[in-house]
Amino acid sequence: LLPFPVYPSSRTSKVSVTLPLIMSVAEISAMISYISAFDDVDGDITHLIELTSSTYDHVIAYVGQYEINYSVTDSSGNTSELKVFVLVKDISAPSVGLEEDSAMVGYTETFNVEGLKNTIQNLVWDNYDESANVNVAIKSNTYTANKNIPGEYAVTFEMTDTSGNKGEYVFPITVYDNVAPIVTYNETIYKPVTSTLTIQDIIADISATDIISGNVTDTLEVLEDGYTGNGNKVGSYDIEFSVQDDAGNFTFFTVTVHATDNIPPVFMVTPGQFIRVEDIVTLSNEDFVDILVRTGQLTLPANTQYMMLVNEYEGNSGIPGLYAVSMKFMASTGETEIQSFAVEVLETAPIDGVIEDSRDLWAHVVDYVKANPVQSGLILVGSLLVIGSITFVLIQSNNYKPEHQRKSKYSKYRK
Repeated sequence: LLPFPVYPSSRTSKVSVTLPLIMSVAEISAMISYISAFDDVDGDITHLIELTSSTYDHVIAYVGQYEINYSVTDSSGNTSELKVFVLVKDISAPSVGLEEDSAMVGYTETFNVEGLKNTIQNLVWDNYDESANVNVAIKSNTYTANKNIPGEYAVTFEMTDTSGNKGEYVFPITVYDNVAPIVTYNETIYKPVTSTLTIQDIIADISATDIISGNVTDTLEVLEDGYTGNGNKVGSYDIEFSVQDDAGNFTFFTVTVHATDNIPPVFMVTPGQFIRVEDIVTLSNEDFVDILVRTGQLTLPANTQYMMLVNEYEGNSGIPGLYAVSMKFMASTGETEIQSFAVEVLETAPIDGVIEDSRDLWAHVVDYVKANPVQSGLILVGSLLVIGSITFVLIQSNNYKPEHQRKSKYSKYRK
């Protein structure tokens, strides 16, 4: 309010007013202290100033223009009046305070900007307007367009009250990488105890990638190695690994190695408990099958297929020695059976007679075994067929053949 003088009709009294340009409510209520009155006869008559009327409520101020009337009368009865116009105006901008004044959001997540705006609308404070009458708008937003890119962003809100006062609130948002790397690996590995598999071989099959950091395979670390040194022992062993991205997100994972026994049991052969064959005779795999069938060891159907697991005899049939043989039989029904036995190759010894009989050699063997179970040394131990210390030399003394015929019959006998 600008000060101005008021002159009475006699023009003998002068009222001078000196007021602040902008007054607070308290200053307006004490406004009379800023008014003074002088008369050319009576002198200073400030103490005679009176409040005549007022439309301004100095207790509760509402925005608007109000009028306050003052008057002063000198000793001669001359009166001067002063009209003071009070303009009550809201000059304070709205403000807001939030308990959470910033946010950290993963790049795969989305911060609810509209939800924050609604919260500000409910909590905004203004010295004159209710929060519902304050307009809250988004002035700028660097977050939404970059929500999938780690970085520092902000949303600025503008709050405008009914008097046009504007306040701003800046809400910082940090987008960060909170996603751990993705690892491609074999969780379970099976290996025979006889094969070589190093931890470097396992690591070579591991790769790790991160959406933000890219390939992070080079950060691979072995945290605990329960496998190295145990690969030749049957069992399950764990290796614990970790990888991390540039943001420090870790992925922990475990590779389990199962060391398996892929070889049939190793057995010791007691003297006299094996198949004996001389070095001039070579037994085929089919001969072994025939032996197992004829002695009742193989119980699977006739259409059973087989595979050789161990055959130390093959390639050594002409070399005296003791050789292990193991065969796996598989029936069409899904049944399996493993037969293991030993073959002793003997150095050829002279033969004193020949077999003169039209029957098959195995018929003689079976007859002999049935008649002499102990002497024949046919011993069944689990799945082990053992034919021990047996020499079948059947001689028909009353029908001895010359040397050349003996050799021919001997060859047939050996087969």
